[in-house]
Amino acid sequence: MAEDRSILDKILKPTRTEKEEFNTILDNAYKFQRYQDKYGISEGLKKIEQQKKIIEQKKEQKKGSEGTATTKKQPKVLFAEEDFDLGDDKYINEATLGESVGNALVSGTLKIPLGFFYLGAEIKDALGKENVKIEDSAVAKLSNKIEQSILGDILKQSEDRARETATGRITEALVQIYGASRLAGQFATRAVANASKYARNITDKMFSAVKRGSLVSSKSKDLFNASKKVKELNKLSKTDKFVGVTVGGGIGTGAVIMKAEDIGTFGDMFFDEGNFTAMDRSEKKTAKDEAMRKLLNKFKFGAELGFPIIPFVVGVGKLGKLAATRGKEMAYSDSAIERYIDKYLFQPFRTRSFRTQELQEGIQKLEGTKSAVANLTEDFIRDVNTALKRVSRNGDVVNDALGNPVTATKLLSDLLESGTNVVRNKKIFFKGFNTKVLKNFRESLKKLGVDEQRTSDLITDMFSYRISIARILNKILQGKNLNVGPREFNRIMESRFKNFVGTDYKIFDSSRRGFFTSAFKPTYEVKKEVADILVRRAREVGNKKYNIDDAMMEVDSILETARRSNVTKAPEFVFTPKSALADSGTQLKNMAENITGGGKFKPDKKGGLIRTKSDFAAFNKLFGSYKDGRNVIINTMTDLGEILGRDRFYNLLLAGDRAAKARGEPGMFFKTYASARSAMPNLSRFKDRDIIEGRQGLKLDNPLGELTYTSPLDGLYTRADFARAIREGDKLTSGLITKSLVYQALVMIPKGLTQMAKTVLGPFTHARNFFSGFITTLHTGNLLAPIGETFKNFRRAFATIQPQLFSRNLPTNQALYRFLLDEGVVNQSVTYRDTMALLDDVTKAGGNLDRFFNTFGKKLKKLSKIAQEGYTAEDDVFRIFNFAGYFNQLRRNYANALKSGRIKTEPTKLEVMREAAKRVRDTIPNYAYVSDFVKGSRRSPLGNFVAFPAEIIRTVANTSKQAADDIAGGIHATMGYRTLIGQGLTFTAVPISIYEAARAIYGVTRPEVTAIRQMLPEWSGDSTIIPIKRDGKYYYADFSHGFFYDTVSQIPASVLSQVDQSMRLGDNEPLVTGIAQGLFKAMGQLIDPFVSESIYIGTALDIFVRNGTREDGSRIWNDRDSFGDKVAKSIIEAAYRLSPGSVPQMRRLTKAVLGQTLKGQEYEVLDELAGIYGFRVVPINPERTLQFKIQEFNRDTRAERNLIFQGTLTGDPVKDNDKIVKQFIFANKQRLETFNNMRKFYLAALELGVPRTKIEEIFEKRNALPLFEAVRTNRFTPFTISDKMKQTYEELAREKNIPNPLNRAVEKKIDAIIQRLDKGQKINKPFIIKEKDFVAEAPQLPNNTAVVQTPKPVVTPQKANVIPQTGLTRTETALLSPAEQIIRQRTRT
Repeated sequence: MAEDRSILDKILKPTRTEKEEFNTILDNAYKFQRYQDKYGISEGLKKIEQQKKIIEQKKEQKKGSEGTATTKKQPKVLFAEEDFDLGDDKYINEATLGESVGNALVSGTLKIPLGFFYLGAEIKDALGKENVKIEDSAVAKLSNKIEQSILGDILKQSEDRARETATGRITEALVQIYGASRLAGQFATRAVANASKYARNITDKMFSAVKRGSLVSSKSKDLFNASKKVKELNKLSKTDKFVGVTVGGGIGTGAVIMKAEDIGTFGDMFFDEGNFTAMDRSEKKTAKDEAMRKLLNKFKFGAELGFPIIPFVVGVGKLGKLAATRGKEMAYSDSAIERYIDKYLFQPFRTRSFRTQELQEGIQKLEGTKSAVANLTEDFIRDVNTALKRVSRNGDVVNDALGNPVTATKLLSDLLESGTNVVRNKKIFFKGFNTKVLKNFRESLKKLGVDEQRTSDLITDMFSYRISIARILNKILQGKNLNVGPREFNRIMESRFKNFVGTDYKIFDSSRRGFFTSAFKPTYEVKKEVADILVRRAREVGNKKYNIDDAMMEVDSILETARRSNVTKAPEFVFTPKSALADSGTQLKNMAENITGGGKFKPDKKGGLIRTKSDFAAFNKLFGSYKDGRNVIINTMTDLGEILGRDRFYNLLLAGDRAAKARGEPGMFFKTYASARSAMPNLSRFKDRDIIEGRQGLKLDNPLGELTYTSPLDGLYTRADFARAIREGDKLTSGLITKSLVYQALVMIPKGLTQMAKTVLGPFTHARNFFSGFITTLHTGNLLAPIGETFKNFRRAFATIQPQLFSRNLPTNQALYRFLLDEGVVNQSVTYRDTMALLDDVTKAGGNLDRFFNTFGKKLKKLSKIAQEGYTAEDDVFRIFNFAGYFNQLRRNYANALKSGRIKTEPTKLEVMREAAKRVRDTIPNYAYVSDFVKGSRRSPLGNFVAFPAEIIRTVANTSKQAADDIAGGIHATMGYRTLIGQGLTFTAVPISIYEAARAIYGVTRPEVTAIRQMLPEWSGDSTIIPIKRDGKYYYADFSHGFFYDTVSQIPASVLSQVDQSMRLGDNEPLVTGIAQGLFKAMGQLIDPFVSESIYIGTALDIFVRNGTREDGSRIWNDRDSFGDKVAKSIIEAAYRLSPGSVPQMRRLTKAVLGQTLKGQEYEVLDELAGIYGFRVVPINPERTLQFKIQEFNRDTRAERNLIFQGTLTGDPVKDNDKIVKQFIFANKQRLETFNNMRKFYLAALELGVPRTKIEEIFEKRNALPLFEAVRTNRFTPFTISDKMKQTYEELAREKNIPNPLNRAVEKKIDAIIQRLDKGQKINKPFIIKEKDFVAEAPQLPNNTAVVQTPKPVVTPQKANVIPQTGLTRTETALLSPAEQIIRQRTRT
């Protein structure tokens, strides 16, 4: 009886009823789980209760109608009921991702031991008798046993469910490979490693035998070269372990893979079936042959694992280890290979480039210090502007009382310059303002209508400003690099500020320059006054020929050459000495030479240019000297920020150098050339890295001059590239092309402005920029902090950000922001900084970008500045939030560690703040860490926002490493786990849950998703999409477009997409094919931001080069449009594509709100609002897509047909008799790919609900019914060669007296190819034609055999019927392409 059967019997030998019941239970259990996932637990429980009632009703009915003996046994398990009703929802009837992966684990695990059994059975068959039928083989018997058991059912069900998703299929394969490698692979590795000792000797003997020709025919080049390669590898490896891992591990693993053919090899993509490592999938007739086929396939699979996959993985790992362990030393390595790897492979892509870590951090600190001082300056300017706005509201009072609208700023300048410092105990203190000037300032503001309290507030702010200056001066003193004492230093700096730093000159003021207007122009009277000085000087030196006209010309020259000295901040210019003995040459004059350290006038010596105070004043008027209190503050603080930043930078480098040497590292600076050469060897090959030469060593310019200040690095020796980096900081050297005004005007400026329009100036882009901060914060794990702490951190972040548009920040928050600036945390928006750096490149290369912006007026400039500051602030909110999150966690962890005794001392608050700042720099995209290679690519016409994807890759790697280090360290383990959770949510939970939720909500099945993907535009083909189905219509949102971490996750996403498409639309291609195609596409997407056309360049090329054709093939204008219409349409196109990013979206949103259409397309309000954050919902139109694809098919068909005759109609003899045959085979192979693609779109359209009759109608309208029938019936239609084309070849042969390459023998081969393709070639199946079957190999002649020249046959030329007007026959006119017709005409003439 069935009840007495044991569990083992039920598993190994189940009855048919038991198997059916088991399958039903499994199916219904899975369906119920999906039902519950979609409709909720409560609905699931209701469904169970309904099903129980149905079962009871059935039982009662059967009791009344049938006897007990004949009644079918009722199932004891609820889900065993065959008609368990859950509705006809397609979504419920397909496996979820979790089910698929779970079943993949089961299937893959079961196949590991079964692989051993099948291997044994295959070996038995291979060694068995001949002519045994396949159904009688050991493999067949084993398969029958497994299929008849419950284990077979489990295996089949788990395999089927695993393969419902691409993830499941890949997981199943990986489980098999991992398990096989752990078992058979390790055993084979050890075996082959031991055997390789003996194999090497055998290999040597084999190689010698092969070389003699006694073992392998000398004609078999492949085997000969292979044996030669094996010998070389064995010599190079010098280790048996390498041979064991690659050969033994690979082949051992491949041998026990149960279904290697399902996984496939890379050879399947590149070679014909059965050739090289391409698998043989043609089933054989006998058990022995079939077993040999399968074993050979397994061997090929294992061989590819052994080489090149394993060596590639090992090689990449070795390179990574080399970079991590010897990165700093590789530049000095004795190995030339390591030096080249460091310079050309590592250097371009690492953050520090050629610099040491200490030098890189020092440069970042320098920029941070200057930014912090600049922020302090902005605070003071904001206070001054607030006060001046109050003054400007009383403009009438200003004009009536003082008669000059700029008097207020002049008053402020006088007040600031009247202040004095004192020195006490070697420190500088602000003493106060001059009493008389202060009194005049109060009285003047009172006349301007400013009340006493506001005047006092402004004076207090200016007091704070002067105190801040004193503090910075003391910090410079603390650097201990000055050559003067505190008193002299204070005197020099006060003179510097009063005479030059606090003075502005209109000639240098870029804000006064427009793009179409000239610079500041002094009056004739001012120029005449300076000209008189020049004439006077000429007379003094004995030059009487020099007259006033000469002098006026020289004044113009002075105005052209004048510049502001970076050291003295005074004007300097070039003039010509006018002595009788020196009529040629020039002299540089710096006006700072005429002011002493105490601020008094100092005349030039006799014969000098500036002899009196009036001379000095004349030159000041020539350059437009003026004073503005705001500019006094800006210029002074900027000057001090540069001095202080440089001083700290030099000291930091010297300290870092000492620390590096103490650790045993090479260091950067040395006292002598010889010691530098000894410590940094092997640099002479790269001149840019070699040691600097010269007796003085390193010599650095400084703003204070040599007498006042000496850099601590002066006189030391270092590398030339280090010296350049120290001088220039993080700036990139401009190449010759970027200095070209034409290149700037045509590429750099338009590209920079376009990128600014698409980011900073787009209102909706700001929303996306802010939203992206949540994603980065989730990735770091800081968004997972307790709710109360999260809100507190956000409040602090919003209270700290700049600009302070609506209210002033508290002093503590301002101090925090300056600290974060100093640490390089804030003001580091990658996208914004990358765009602005491009525009800055133009200015540094000598461009007139300031004039360009000034042309648009102050209001537009102000609006642009607000947009820029807003974009930075949106980014800074989350930087500050992450800093606060890290800081709070670190403080708690250190406090807990101190209590538990794990650390003895707790770090100070400042130390923890710096550690938190470093974590933010490492885990949040930061422009300071973008490599020189990526920064340099911004100047290229290619690429869009290239820095951001590069930074995503860096920060993802850093975040993962930081999490692992935190967990391993113990003290910060909770932070590490939180980070890992954040990363997991970012990469998997967020995109996958959104995708699966959308499928569940809209009831979109996986086949429908695959069909949607097939219909996507190329740029979204492998993106993570959100599928939507409403009222029978399909839509999608490109999640990857708004999810920037897709830069990293797109690799697995692309692989899954390709595998899924190959499963559903590609007739189940081998897994490796889908994986490889996905990897290739993913790598293409990864480098696409760097190599694709920039937005501006793409637009320009579409208009001027591609004759008005867009990337998608649509036209900007019609070829028959008038020239004026073409210009007008081009302008509209450029304005639309280059406009601020939100303009097109605003148009769509407006139409959606008004219920109107745009170009015939309706838009939904919610869909367009989602687009604000980068997730715009786009409709799928299968019918329109099919129309485009038919056009593409016809275009590709024309191109492929031309491949057949390429190079054979030139009029020259065709040397290769089979050239047309080869090209005919290749053209049909390409045609098959085109058919494959067309069928995929046909199947996708059917899946998306387009009726077959409608599809047929679309093809009919395009005159493509034969194509429809071929695609519908999965039948390939090969190319043929028309009689007219044959006639063309015959006429050409007669006319040129050459052999006909399309002769009868060739025609026969082509007819045979066509016949075989007609009968056997199916769409989405491997190409069945092999070239070797139709093309004879050239005979191999012995070296000593002379080649006998066969005389050419004599052909009697016949005159072709050439049309005089065209120079072509009628046949040639009808059949040849325009290019081929030109070639034909040339050959005939």
